[in-house]
Amino acid sequence: MASKDGRVWKEAPLGLRAKAIRMFDEEQRKEQERVARFGQVRPQISTVVWQGERIVAVRNRIYRSARWKFFFDFLRDYVPEVLGRDWCKAEAAKPEADRHPIITWRAQAAAYMNAQPPQRWQPSGITLRRSGCLQLLCLRPLHC
Repeated sequence: MASKDGRVWKEAPLGLRAKAIRMFDEEQRKEQERVARFGQVRPQISTVVWQGERIVAVRNRIYRSARWKFFFDFLRDYVPEVLGRDWCKAEAAKPEADRHPIITWRAQAAAYMNAQPPQRWQPSGITLRRSGCLQLLCLRPLHC
């Protein structure tokens, strides 16, 4: 094994090995918590990159907007994109009992969010898991 400065070891230094094991264990624990909380769904890939602009990766597409302070703001805009804006408008115009459940949930979520007092928000930095996705979303490769 070689380091950036060219030094070569037969094995990784003990401190480095222990730190790597702790990091992998922590990532595994976080993943288990995520699966226990949300089930077997793909993890969110989202970060704030520049001047408050959030980017979100979904499958093979990357979306971006300065309007999305939180990942859930993205979800609010993503549903009409997937289901179609005309369909969403038509469903929202129906009486509540006849609406598709997704449209009812969106209306309930919007009512809840609109009832909350405004809060000061500061981006907390990168929220991505350490993976190849991080490099896809950055302008230059990171050495994590």
